Amino acid sequence: MSPNTYTTDQYDPGRFRPHGRVEYEEQGRILWSRATGPFNPELMQALSELVIATFPAMTAKGPWVNICTFNHSALCSPDVLLSFTATMKQLVQMKIAPVATAFVLTPEVDGAELMAPLFEKCFKEGGIPFACFPSIELAQQWASSRLSPPQA
Repeated sequence: MSPNTYTTDQYDPGRFRPHGRVEYEEQGRILWSRATGPFNPELMQALSELVIATFPAMTAKGPWVNICTFNHSALCSPDVLLSFTATMKQLVQMKIAPVATAFVLTPEVDGAELMAPLFEKCFKEGGIPFACFPSIELAQQWASSRLSPPQA
C-alpha cells in the first residue's frame, strides 16, 4: 500500500469479522475507492471508522469527489444500507462529505442492477450528489465535472 492508501482492514472488527473490503487511495482531489462485496454490518462499522479518519484530510484540501469501483459483489442487507445512509448524513453534518460520489457498477458485479437504485436512495437521503456508471471513464468525467466551476 502507498502512503495515500487506507483500508477497512486497518480497523478492529470486534466480535465478528467484516465481510467485504473497502480501500481508499488519494489522488489529488479524487478519492478512489475499491469495494469488494458482499458487505455485512461489521464491514459498515469499519467503513464508518475509515471515513471519519480519512475524509477530514481530503476536505482540508478543498472540494473533492469519491469514485468507487465495485468488485465481485455489491450486495448488502437493508440494515447495512440504513447504516450507510446514517454515516452519509453524519459526514454532511460534519462538513467533511465529498461534493459528489460516483459508483462504477459493471454488469459482471453481482447485484449491480439490484443495488444501484438502493445506493442512489441512500445518497439522496444522505444529501450527497451521486450517480452510478458502467465504466470508470464515465464516472470520472461526471465526478470531475462536479469539481469544475460552472461555466458562465
